[in-house]
Amino acid sequence: MTFNRLFGAVAFATVLAGVALAFSFLGTPAHQRLISLDDVRVWHLQRTASQLHDRYPNGGLPARLPEDLALKDPTTEQTFEYHRVDAERYVICAVFATNESSDRGQVYPAGAQWVARDWKHGAGRACYELDVTASPPAAPR
Repeated sequence: MTFNRLFGAVAFATVLAGVALAFSFLGTPAHQRLISLDDVRVWHLQRTASQLHDRYPNGGLPARLPEDLALKDPTTEQTFEYHRVDAERYVICAVFATNESSDRGQVYPAGAQWVARDWKHGAGRACYELDVTASPPAAPR
């Protein structure tokens, strides 16, 4: 085997090993897409919660989520669950595709009341109870 062929074979094997290693650490592109969709779900929950806290800072939560605050799941196009616990507390829920919680080094917009690390979730349905009168806003449970 000549030096050029040996060098080519080693280079090819190195690239192949790198691609295999990347898939083992990051997952497939399809899995990354599911993680990205979960990030959108968290962002929608954060936005809904922020708007509820802005609109009802002293309590008096509505029995149903107002239409203008009702963001939808990026995949199913269904509105996220909202349940009023009492005049000051509510629960919002979403169904997540992965166990990946959203705090993976993202940069959040200035003024964001909650960062994604407060919105930990597993795969499946996750609910967060919040209090609109808490200052600063209560972290999700």
